[in-house]
Amino acid sequence: MIWRASLFAFMCFGMGFMLSTVAIFHGLLAAIPFETMLIVFLSRAFISLPLALLSTAFGRNWNGFPNNPCCVKTIPPTIPENWYLHYDVFCLHIILDLQGKLVQ
Repeated sequence: MIWRASLFAFMCFGMGFMLSTVAIFHGLLAAIPFETMLIVFLSRAFISLPLALLSTAFGRNWNGFPNNPCCVKTIPPTIPENWYLHYDVFCLHIILDLQGKLVQ
């Protein structure tokens, strides 16, 4: 839950922070001020992240009982045999594909 709520945002913030730090050290005008980056980080860390965690916790436990699948099969179904994986069909496909490439 914490991983999903914070991974993408903090990765994007980290990349922006590093790029802006390099821009500040080079004296570029397009750099984001450090105070602005700090405010964005603190608002994400102390407002958005706890709200995401609380909404996930409340959303999972809204009814008061778990919503598990009602029936789970213990024996998996058999996988049907595919007609296009037969040797004859595969060879025909290769021949047609090669002839199409020779025509071009």
